[in-house]
Amino acid sequence: MVTRTISGVLGGLVLIFILIFDSSLPFLLNIAVSIICGFSTYEIFSAMGLTKLFKVMILSVIFSVLLPILGYGVLWQVIWFLYTFFIFGVTLLTEKTLSFKDVAAIYSLVLLITASLNFIIKLRNFGGVFSSFYVFYAKTNCCN
Repeated sequence: MVTRTISGVLGGLVLIFILIFDSSLPFLLNIAVSIICGFSTYEIFSAMGLTKLFKVMILSVIFSVLLPILGYGVLWQVIWFLYTFFIFGVTLLTEKTLSFKDVAAIYSLVLLITASLNFIIKLRNFGGVFSSFYVFYAKTNCCN
């Protein structure tokens, strides 16, 4: 419980720091969300016991880290297509230890976590003058 409290306080302080400098360094939030996406994707592989599938894990982490940096443009759609092709096409053909269910779970969870965390960036971009307040408000209300 103490560890969770300390990590929550530190996370809150980092968020406040990022939001204070959001007007002058707006890319800080994108980088923070990108790092969180990468760690979350690694945790999915760890929880599923699939860290031994190194190339699939690395590709998934790279994909989830790139989305917050690239946004939802054409380049991201190309990367999403390539990731989907690799995960379902190449992985199912080369990795005999993975079932379709495992691949679908990995793909779905990576997309779910990455896309949902990117709504923090979308909220900031949507907010205009009060963008930092909206992100802070969303963070404080989701973690109670």
